[in-house]
Amino acid sequence: MVASLVKENDTLILDSGSTNLGVGKALSSLNKITVLTNDLEIALHTAKFPSIKTIFAGGEVRPLIFSCYGPLTENYFNNLVVEKLFLGAESIDFKRGITNAQINEANLKQKMIECAKEIIVVADSSKFDKSSLAFVCDFSKINAVVSDSKIPKPYINFFKEKGIKLYLV
Repeated sequence: MVASLVKENDTLILDSGSTNLGVGKALSSLNKITVLTNDLEIALHTAKFPSIKTIFAGGEVRPLIFSCYGPLTENYFNNLVVEKLFLGAESIDFKRGITNAQINEANLKQKMIECAKEIIVVADSSKFDKSSLAFVCDFSKINAVVSDSKIPKPYINFFKEKGIKLYLV
């Protein structure tokens, strides 16, 4: 399903995390796309496919998580423009929007958002009705959400009211 959101010749960012690793795996069958990521595991996966141009945004590596963050990684995204960002979300809350426990990661996510024409949040239902320390963005920045069918019902109505597309997998 996620692969249907990406067109040939799209350039996109896959934010770090296990959900976006799943997105990367779903994109493996596509041709002529460019994937930018700060996640070592995602980069290693997409680089196996000659039809996917993989660009890795390096920096300080977060131990045991295998993603890069911090000023070096943030600077990488300056002056870039991509069609889509698949944004991982640690926490999604009506009042605070998208939040993250790690301040450095929230800053990086904000940089990624600035680059993208379309923001697609990918998060399983366990991320909803939770709030974390660092603000990432409010719902006005979000174009679509991809989640599982256990998403709390009030969010389904909320996204519809806000004009945010919802894809349940």
